[in-house]
Amino acid sequence: MDKKEYRVLMKYCFLKGKNKLQAKTWLSAKFPDTTSGTSTIKDWYAKFRHGEMSTEDDSLSEIEQHPLWQFCSEKPHPTPQTAETSSRKIHSVLASTFTATPPS
Repeated sequence: MDKKEYRVLMKYCFLKGKNKLQAKTWLSAKFPDTTSGTSTIKDWYAKFRHGEMSTEDDSLSEIEQHPLWQFCSEKPHPTPQTAETSSRKIHSVLASTFTATPPS
């Protein structure tokens, strides 16, 4: 069984209301040759609880392309003298990323 299939089973357990320990026990009993660590189940349950229901791998390249990631990765890091400029840049990135659409 590959990782994606195992993640789908973790999601199944989550949606059925099983807690992390119950999911680990069930998965270990049903699929002993593909058992994952408790921390893996814990991490995926945290994603599911936060509404991230995809079982796909997170793409780091997508994260690294985000303007805020690029800004925070710049060297050298902002100094107190450039705090106002940094604050404005962060605000503009967030404003362009999370623009609210008015209800119709």
